[in-house]
Amino acid sequence: EINLISQEALEAGLIITDGQFELLCFSHPFRKKKGDLISEPLHALDPSEVLRLDFPSLRLERLNSAFGYLIEGKLIDKESGRIGLGDIAIEIDSHFIPRDLKNNENVSFKCDRLDIY
Repeated sequence: EINLISQEALEAGLIITDGQFELLCFSHPFRKKKGDLISEPLHALDPSEVLRLDFPSLRLERLNSAFGYLIEGKLIDKESGRIGLGDIAIEIDSHFIPRDLKNNENVSFKCDRLDIY
């Protein structure tokens, strides 16, 4: 689903889904069409509270802001900051990931917005 915010500024809100999870993402510059496959990861803006979970969990919860989320998934690649939520890849800046976390561990984090370029 595409919700144009500003056609002149090429800004849009997009609903991204893997069939299980739906995420509202911000896109700028927006150049996609409905039904396009997204091969690149989503980018988490201002991630916080990046924590190890002692149990496997795939969870998505909208926070009070328009684009904010609490996400629980699996750390796929610590070096790139890639986290998996179902078939959706999300990247956070790796310096936000605690040093003691390892690849394939379950993680939780909050973010103000998810972006797709």
